[in-house]
Amino acid sequence: MEFAHLDPAHGDPVSRDFDDVYFSRDGGLAETRHVFLAGNDLPRRLSQHSRPWFSIGETGFGTGLNFLAAWQACRDQSPGLRLHFISTERYPIHPDQLPALLAPMLDDLPVGREFLRAWSHLVPGWNRFSFADAELTLWLGDATAGFEDCTARIDAWFLDGFSPARNPDLWQPDLFRVLARLSHAQTTFATFTVASLVRTGLSAAGFRVEKRPGFGRKRHCLQGQFIGFHGPLPFSARHYWWPRPAPVGGHSVAIVGSSLAAAELAVRCRRRQLEVTVYAPTDAAQPFPDTVQGAVYARPGLEADPATCHYAAALSYRLRQWSTEGAHWPGQRTGLLQLMPAERWDRLLNNLAAHPFAQLVQPLAATAASQRAGVTLTQPALWFRDAGWIAPAAYAHQLLQDCRQINDRVQALEYSDAGWAVTTAGGSRHRHDAVLIAAGARSDQWAQTAHLPLKPVRGQLTAVAGGQGPHCVVCGERYVTPPDSEGRWHFGATFTPGDSNDTLRASDRQDNLEALRSLSAELAQRAAASTAADHAAVRATTPDYLPLAGPILQADIRDHADPRHCYAPWSALYSPGLFVLTGLGSKGLASAPLLAEYVVCQLTGEPLPFGRQHESRVHAERHWLRNGLSGRRPVTDRSRKKKTEDKGNP
Repeated sequence: MEFAHLDPAHGDPVSRDFDDVYFSRDGGLAETRHVFLAGNDLPRRLSQHSRPWFSIGETGFGTGLNFLAAWQACRDQSPGLRLHFISTERYPIHPDQLPALLAPMLDDLPVGREFLRAWSHLVPGWNRFSFADAELTLWLGDATAGFEDCTARIDAWFLDGFSPARNPDLWQPDLFRVLARLSHAQTTFATFTVASLVRTGLSAAGFRVEKRPGFGRKRHCLQGQFIGFHGPLPFSARHYWWPRPAPVGGHSVAIVGSSLAAAELAVRCRRRQLEVTVYAPTDAAQPFPDTVQGAVYARPGLEADPATCHYAAALSYRLRQWSTEGAHWPGQRTGLLQLMPAERWDRLLNNLAAHPFAQLVQPLAATAASQRAGVTLTQPALWFRDAGWIAPAAYAHQLLQDCRQINDRVQALEYSDAGWAVTTAGGSRHRHDAVLIAAGARSDQWAQTAHLPLKPVRGQLTAVAGGQGPHCVVCGERYVTPPDSEGRWHFGATFTPGDSNDTLRASDRQDNLEALRSLSAELAQRAAASTAADHAAVRATTPDYLPLAGPILQADIRDHADPRHCYAPWSALYSPGLFVLTGLGSKGLASAPLLAEYVVCQLTGEPLPFGRQHESRVHAERHWLRNGLSGRRPVTDRSRKKKTEDKGNP
């Protein structure tokens, strides 16, 4: 990812990459309001919009001025309406430079101050920025590739970006056809340019094109509406496109579980004015006490493999959220060091400029890393300046404190035309419009989710009271945290796949001490001389070590349909209103927020926080698809039962 190169000698913000101006300081905001807001009739449409959210797509994010103008108009004219703004940018403006460019407009655009606090931790591909009444989903890369990957339905298009003469690669027929795929019968567009190739391209893609008076020295600009595309719509076969479930019409949502993932789901449902009931049995509450610290980290791979791309996007979202909302979270942004063996270090440095984590980390030699940690380290490290630790149990309790909670185990889930019936172990029965399952390693205990390929992983963490810990979080194969306000610090945790026993083991404490010694002999010596305690829990992971998130297939589809020849209506694929978020493993603090946003947007029908490629990596039913496409019979409840019966026959 490459940042924009600005010309500091010019009075207006000018791109040296395209030798063109972003906007005029004298009339930039007025031009945006005339060309894009009025051109799409937004003042009227925002005030009369019947759906709880409105979506705008944009080519050329630039300084974010168009987004801020639309967001401010939405907040002023239609309080309660949620804005989804999906944009693309090949060369984003560096976070150190953008505040000065927008400063003259912040009095007219107060939302700009909220935006600037979040403009950080950018990664290639999709970046999600969440605010109280707006979602910005920004693709950093080629615009056509970004919108080809997008699955949103757009209500209005802002076709911006540098002029066709300066940036001809943007204004191509492929882009216009992709925009048509994302449009519907009421979709409008507006653009500043009246270039012939733009008019012709939009018309060929199915848009009615009209000229209207331009702004300032420009005689004309364009506006129009999508009226239908009659040719073959563009579709990429590189990644399977999971169909969207039908949005849930009601407002009552049951969240099963009291995990970190459940808490992230709850806060996002409440942000959308949904009625949330959390089923949190007392015997399955947070496995760790509120004082236990967890590292907020994700270990980067050497290349841009699916796991690395997922965790880069997820961690960047978490860090942005921490910078804007985390002032009162139970944790500290102490920074984090990820130690790297020499052989991996050299390979990573060679690829770092183009690596998904490039803007999240700073490479440090062992000496510099030791200074950060306050202890002697023998390996170089990646420095995550804005990471740190959070107490996951205390954090989850904080997010759930205003939710209605039923402290009983869910015994059964049954669906009918009236919605979901949730029956508890105590015999009570409750009705909900949707059910979100986020019960960690227990998420597969219901009939609807028994097929999920979850694997239990036992982990034991060791806590130390007293002794001096490191100045920041230090990670190798395991991690060690700095002391909290009470002087407690933690190290571990063990990783034992297939083990669901959470009984404490002296051997695991010794194992943690040996792992700590490999990080720092000083810290291991201090820990051995201090009072220690242990905490054990069972986490859930998956065969490919990526989470499971999203809607659940209906049993008949899952057991009988071949994904290579599945002709069922899309609305019939999924169990209505049933979703899951589990399999987070040891990276829940990093990945739970973004995946919770994905699940809740599936629930409400809103634009997703990422595109098809990312969705194919984390979709809850991806293993069914992979098995089917490879010709292997998917593992189902019926096939598992038959296999067991066959083993018992002579």
